[in-house]
Amino acid sequence: MKPQFTALAILLSSLLVLASVDTAQAQWDDMDSGYAVTTEYGHSITAWAGTTDSSVETVEFKWVDPNDNTVWNPTKAVLGPYVNPNTPPDAPQEIISWANKYPGKTVWYAIDREEPIVVGNWLVECIFRVRELIRGRCYHRWWWPTPCNVVPEVPFGTIGILLSMFGVLGTFIIKRKRSLFIGVPT
Repeated sequence: MKPQFTALAILLSSLLVLASVDTAQAQWDDMDSGYAVTTEYGHSITAWAGTTDSSVETVEFKWVDPNDNTVWNPTKAVLGPYVNPNTPPDAPQEIISWANKYPGKTVWYAIDREEPIVVGNWLVECIFRVRELIRGRCYHRWWWPTPCNVVPEVPFGTIGILLSMFGVLGTFIIKRKRSLFIGVPT
């Protein structure tokens, strides 16, 4: 019975680890639509917008705080073209990995850096323009400030992971108590 329980516990733990893998890559992999944005954290937040649309001239970055107020709204000229795997200097690993995955694709980038002072769930909306015509838009949400010791994001939430871990622990304790009393005369 113990080897079965151990195998079940290892399987469940493996599934939890797989579910907790960082899903940030999916944000830039959305470039199939022709537009993508991601953010990079540090003392400030850097938003990296990218497009495969060669007609885009500027990107408007609309930074929205947790109270739904637009705090900053700069417009930046696009940089490029960059042909993958080439990327702008200091590009985040997410973009570098994507560029290596799709060599030969031509991309234009726009970058904006801001320093939020309000704690909470922020949004950056990127509006890709040709003069005043909107060609595309995309969004990215994140929590500011990002704590150093973060429980990874999972599809079913942190509570799901905690309940699963305590469930495995509880099952282990119950099985252990039962195995201690097996064969003991009553």
